[in-house]
Amino acid sequence: MRDSIRADESRLAEIAVLRGHILNYVKTRDIYQAYKASGFSKGYFETHRQALTLHKAAKEAFNQRDLKKLPRIRDLNAEYAQLLERKKKNYAEYRQKKAQMQDWLMAQKIVSVMLDEKEQKETEIKRQEERKTPEHGQ
Repeated sequence: MRDSIRADESRLAEIAVLRGHILNYVKTRDIYQAYKASGFSKGYFETHRQALTLHKAAKEAFNQRDLKKLPRIRDLNAEYAQLLERKKKNYAEYRQKKAQMQDWLMAQKIVSVMLDEKEQKETEIKRQEERKTPEHGQ
């Protein structure tokens, strides 16, 4: 269950990063096209350095993921919502099972302590009886 939650959290983080890159790419596409039309002018680059850097980072992220076609934001948002709902449900179930396990461990510990106390009492009673009975042969 914990692994499922971690996998969902990982995918949620991936989707969030991918959405950010897609938004940056879309916002800076016109600036990049103008930069390309300018013949990759240094002056144009310096003027729009931040936007062009965001565009380049987004393209690199897409290349790392081997994305030929960008996923739609709507689809990513739907997947994100679905994963988030599943994570919440799994986490609630995980907390319940964890509480049950802790209760079970506590009960096990109590039984163990009680058995140890009983054993100690029995051992003490045997010692006292051995002291009371005279040894044979004296």
